[in-house]
Amino acid sequence: MRSPSYISLVNVLVLAGCAGSRGRQGGTVDPQALCHLAGGCAEGWTGLGPIRRDALPECLGVPVHEESRRYGLAYLVSEVFRPKSGWGEVRVGWYRNGGNVELVEVTPTQPPEAAGFLAALGQPERVEPYSDYDLEVAGLVAPPGRRVEEAIFAARGLSLVVERDAGGAAQLRRLRAFAPMPVDRYVDDYVHIEPEPIE
Repeated sequence: MRSPSYISLVNVLVLAGCAGSRGRQGGTVDPQALCHLAGGCAEGWTGLGPIRRDALPECLGVPVHEESRRYGLAYLVSEVFRPKSGWGEVRVGWYRNGGNVELVEVTPTQPPEAAGFLAALGQPERVEPYSDYDLEVAGLVAPPGRRVEEAIFAARGLSLVVERDAGGAAQLRRLRAFAPMPVDRYVDDYVHIEPEPIE
């Protein structure tokens, strides 16, 4: 287990090296921007533009796990990647009906302090608390005395899932990238969801 001071230093270095991360440009997305995101660079992210599964950048490597879930008539494939950068695990959600990527989640290997990320991004449009059911669906656990919430920047297609202790100190548990959309739609479609496993 690495020390908090080491993790804080890594957090500073990650934020200092994020100048190139832009995401959506002119209605499309530069696949290389996903490499920056996979390395913990969220500050310059401007949203997930249209990108097909077969256009994902090589920096993500090959998937190490895959599962599928049904949402209405559509099937969402979820693939897990472990990039060589080592900053975190990347989960890419894409619809089998069409092959378009809908959601990219980056889960840090060593959760850094969230304060630097939140300061760099500014005021979120909404902070949405997670219920026990939301935690279960997301595959997260809140230790005793802590709560999990999502700071949502829906207009720029980004959210930060953070874990807070009783004093308010926060750790970053997950980065989520998606196409820019109204915050209410994001909360309904991506936070409080009830997926149906394929039988």
